[in-house]
Amino acid sequence: MRRDPAELPFSGRSWDDPPPRRVRSYDHDDYRNLTFHAGRYFRNESTIRDPDYSVKADDLTAMRERSAEEAEDRQARSDANFARALELGAALKVLRGEA
Repeated sequence: MRRDPAELPFSGRSWDDPPPRRVRSYDHDDYRNLTFHAGRYFRNESTIRDPDYSVKADDLTAMRERSAEEAEDRQARSDANFARALELGAALKVLRGEA
């Protein structure tokens, strides 16, 4: 047994229904941090409260120490690579018979 189209869900045409109410009315005293624009409400970014994530003096000291250690490690690797290149160059000279 088939049902009538009026009984079926989603059987109506969209232009037959009234448009949904999109804009809610807010009490502006309770929503001071909202801005209304183009039919929508937006949160004012200046009212967002974030904890203080600024860099402290101890953090700066630790960062400087870490970067100095990394620079020393890079220099040590560079020196080791240069020493190894000198050894390989000397070995090639011996193999060619230039030494």
